[in-house]
Amino acid sequence: MIKIFFSNPVYLWYLISIPILIVSHFFFLKEAKYKAIRFSNFDTIRRLTGSGEGQVATKNWIVLFLRLIILLSIIFAISAPVLWYKTTTQNTDYVIALDTSASMLAKDFEPNRLSVAKIQAINFIQKVEGDSKIGIIDFAGNTFIDQVPINDKNKVINVIEELSIMHLGGTDLAGAIIGSTNLLMFSERGRILILISDGSNTVEAYNLRALNSAIGYATDKQVIVNTIGIGSNTGPIGYLPEYYNVTAVYNPEQLKYIANSTEGKFYNGNNLTSFTAAFEEMLDDKQESYVSKDLKPLFLLIALLMLFLEWGMINTRFKRLP
Repeated sequence: MIKIFFSNPVYLWYLISIPILIVSHFFFLKEAKYKAIRFSNFDTIRRLTGSGEGQVATKNWIVLFLRLIILLSIIFAISAPVLWYKTTTQNTDYVIALDTSASMLAKDFEPNRLSVAKIQAINFIQKVEGDSKIGIIDFAGNTFIDQVPINDKNKVINVIEELSIMHLGGTDLAGAIIGSTNLLMFSERGRILILISDGSNTVEAYNLRALNSAIGYATDKQVIVNTIGIGSNTGPIGYLPEYYNVTAVYNPEQLKYIANSTEGKFYNGNNLTSFTAAFEEMLDDKQESYVSKDLKPLFLLIALLMLFLEWGMINTRFKRLP
């Protein structure tokens, strides 16, 4: 998929100068023709120059076309267009967003979901090749930025090791997506968010609108979200005594929705084997992400070439007799 965004879209208002150029071109052309008719030797001039009405019209249209390209190219250049296209690349920056809500204490993974998620996230970081920058966010009822993206793996790993359960109700998936996007939005590489959660308490209608807004925000900033579900619907919930007989909850549907909406992948980690395999698959797969190309130099080059061409034509082939 190819997308073009303008860093300074306000300058696109100058496109209203296009009809002004067209109107003024034909207005001054009409004035020039009126003055030319007043020459008594007009027929002689036409015979000498070999120009008929058809040739004159052709010349006028060519000049107008060149000037339109020049004007459009200048307007687009100052609007700072950026081309984004999806491709496979190893030049990628990551943010790992880890669910630290109370449901991550569920014991369907030993010793609990959070501990296993931290171990596998650390293994993933250790195996990432190149100089990719990695940031860390954790979220429960609120979202916290633990580490901005850096290429110091040891520091990132230390941050993950320090993460613990937040005693705040809810699972702020929307906040995690927005916070991670803000960390990645200035990256000039591929931008990938790895969101790890059990999907618990994320389906209520009141936060669906916020989630959709967050997904739209990530999409606008060319951030691809890969989601990894962790959990099952078996085993004690973890933060309540076992005699309550309350089983763990695992709801992957919201995670699937997030991944599909941002052109990412959903990995179903409903047991230790599949959860571990999700990280291995991300490492083995060629990462698809958006990369950017600044189009401003291209439009400036087009404007200069057309300007030189127009200048050459009106001073040679289209040059008027004095």
